Amino acid sequence: MKELRGQYLHTPPHEKSRILNGFVDLTHLNRSYARSTLRARATQGTGPVHHPRASVTMAAVLPALTEFWHPSDRLCGKRLVPFLRRIIPSPDPGTA
Repeated sequence: MKELRGQYLHTPPHEKSRILNGFVDLTHLNRSYARSTLRARATQGTGPVHHPRASVTMAAVLPALTEFWHPSDRLCGKRLVPFLRRIIPSPDPGTA
């Protein structure tokens, strides 16, 4: 596959059709999928790795949030926010 991909990428357009025809006959793939497979990079998944941060505030906030969530009849987050705004005073008087 690696050799065929290299050959496909470095040939003129009229030769690519011949290589693609052979690849489709060999693999029985859809022609457009076979073309995208041959044009794809040799290695997949070499992008940046996501490492989520440990949530420090979640451990402190979660018990208090759960205390408000149960009396509100377990509202979803979208409906819980206005409920919390009425119960919890805002630290800044300008943001009400």
